[in-house]
Amino acid sequence: MDYDYEGSALLKKQKQALLETGKKKAAEGNYSQLTAAEKAALAEDQEQRAKAAEARKKEGENVLGGLGYVLTRDEEDHDHTGIGGDEDTTMNAPYSRKHGTKEQTLVNKIKLRKLKPDSELTLNGVTIKKYKILDDSKGSQVITELEETIGKDGKSTFKFKYQEYFTLADGVFAPVKPGKDGKIHINSAFGPRDVTPVHFGNDMLGGDEFYSPVDLENITVTKGQSRTTKITTNKKDADGNFITVDKDVGIWKTIVKVKATDDAGNPIIEKGKTKMIDKEVLYTFIKDENNKDKAVPYTKEMADADYSNNPGKNKTYQELLDTPMSELSGDGNSVSGQYKVGNQVYTLRFKHLKDLSSVIDEETGKYKTTIKGGATLGQISTTGYSTGNHAHFGVDSGSTKPSHGYFLNMNNPGKTPIYAIDPIYFLNQIAAPNERSKRNLLKKPS
Repeated sequence: MDYDYEGSALLKKQKQALLETGKKKAAEGNYSQLTAAEKAALAEDQEQRAKAAEARKKEGENVLGGLGYVLTRDEEDHDHTGIGGDEDTTMNAPYSRKHGTKEQTLVNKIKLRKLKPDSELTLNGVTIKKYKILDDSKGSQVITELEETIGKDGKSTFKFKYQEYFTLADGVFAPVKPGKDGKIHINSAFGPRDVTPVHFGNDMLGGDEFYSPVDLENITVTKGQSRTTKITTNKKDADGNFITVDKDVGIWKTIVKVKATDDAGNPIIEKGKTKMIDKEVLYTFIKDENNKDKAVPYTKEMADADYSNNPGKNKTYQELLDTPMSELSGDGNSVSGQYKVGNQVYTLRFKHLKDLSSVIDEETGKYKTTIKGGATLGQISTTGYSTGNHAHFGVDSGSTKPSHGYFLNMNNPGKTPIYAIDPIYFLNQIAAPNERSKRNLLKKPS
């Protein structure tokens, strides 16, 4: 039977629904339950992805050049700008964090380097200057744009006009789709932060999918989930009421120490001390009184409200409690793979994907063991320890201490240290030269 998906908007919606249900079954390994229509939708989707990947390859690495800008990061707009939840307070940087805000740090650089603004505009007595500040201290060539506003009173205020952006070297594929300007964007860079301790990766912007920048082997995955909840925005409708919208937020399970109690609820005392036991607890993010993201236990009341508002996208509280902790990872649905340069082994990690259907081998029904550079890894989403859709890309290595752009991971006591590496430095200074070298070797006559 032929399936005609072209034509009316209704048929296109039906096709998308078939694709979604087919992907869900495939991600769960239920290939025997796929209907003919779902198989057809999956086959067409795979064909389209293959054509897109081939088109990206034909375009070559030229599409990867240039500088990119990202949008201003508004608190109410996390799903568009991307927010990461990938800091770890137990990890220590090999150099101390700078004091003061990011803005003040950049202002100091402007003064120290005696930088001139890239643009300047005066209107109604107010002057706006924009500076582009290069930070290549870790070999990453990250550029931040800062905006200075000089009021009528002559006082200056500073803020980010754009977050960090960078030039991607020839030789590797873009981890995310370039923007309409044809350039690669990031909005949350690797390294120390002013509010949270350290960000071990880059949160990148661009399109809906994650791509592998290089060939990967020894693929591993983690599983995760998200919830759809109602949030109130700061925008009002025609009647003056604040508008509520659906928002996807990650959920995960973690182990916490709690007091052991008897059947009557009394604490159990052993050797004069209250007995403590491990307990699996669901967590998620909410907005606190200052409109900042805060990790809190995901209670039955919260789960009941989410399920009542959107049963099609949410699980019941009991279903989540019954879900194994291995399927509620803080990394969400993630794909990791190894890349070698000589004897050096690097692990590339792509977190918070919508599902893992893109890395399942259709013939075996199992996860792929190798992935080609430029191949789709999955849809960008917000599963796991995440406050909104974002593409978190991280790189680490335990084989050799890198010379630039690293942080020592202290979560490996008594074992070989693991170094978290600046992903931009990895792409530009490690992977790209290696790929160009391999490409040149193939061109040499035998």
